[in-house]
Amino acid sequence: MITIPYAFKEVLETPKNQILIFGGRLGGKSSNTAIISVLKMIRAGEPRDIIVARASYGSLADSSYEEFTQAIISMGLEGEFSFAKSPLRIEYVRNRKNRQNPGSTIYFVGYGGSNMSRTKSIKTKHPIICIIFEETQELKEKRNLDEALASFRRNYGSDVKQIVMGNPPPQDAHWFNVLIAHKKFDPDWLVKRVTWMDILDFINDFDLREILKTKIEDEAYYNWFYMGESGAGLTGVYPMFREGKHMITGLQFDRLRNKY
Repeated sequence: MITIPYAFKEVLETPKNQILIFGGRLGGKSSNTAIISVLKMIRAGEPRDIIVARASYGSLADSSYEEFTQAIISMGLEGEFSFAKSPLRIEYVRNRKNRQNPGSTIYFVGYGGSNMSRTKSIKTKHPIICIIFEETQELKEKRNLDEALASFRRNYGSDVKQIVMGNPPPQDAHWFNVLIAHKKFDPDWLVKRVTWMDILDFINDFDLREILKTKIEDEAYYNWFYMGESGAGLTGVYPMFREGKHMITGLQFDRLRNKY
């Protein structure tokens, strides 16, 4: 039996093909999106591929690839997939007729970098049914995302889910936070915020204890790290900023100036 938190029911059932999921750490974005995209792939009537993209290819093996592997295992489908790490690939062997006709494949690609003049794409064996952009806030600018979208669209099949995920940086002016603000008013996009509270039944006691301790000891940092709330001013640059600790009054300044 496959179980996902209720908060992701809308992501699973939405008719919209453009989805933006954001929030704090431990919100279950990667693991539940992996389950949803694999379900969509294996339910397709014919082979369809998935692309999982992140700014740096080097970080995929220990993050997104592992999330998909664990998601497939949790679904009890590990016997129906083959796993390769050079290059990173997960293939749905159940619908593979022979070695020359591969089944649906999950590709892992890096799409960051400063060279914006070179097309960053990948040729898939079958039309893409789902493309997931992980940790999108790691990109330097929105143009990186736009370039990737333009490159991958040529391989889209029908009814493609385009899922953009990320953790909001502390600065309100960061391009990813601006993107979230804009897409909330775009009728073609489903914008979903998820936090640890949405997956409470799936969090172990050790994580829960650390989350609650952080909330008590450092609420501003908790709001950014676990709740995915951005902030302006000094708290936007330094999320652990404390006025009483890191600022002095005018009187204190005058005393220090006179002293030295």
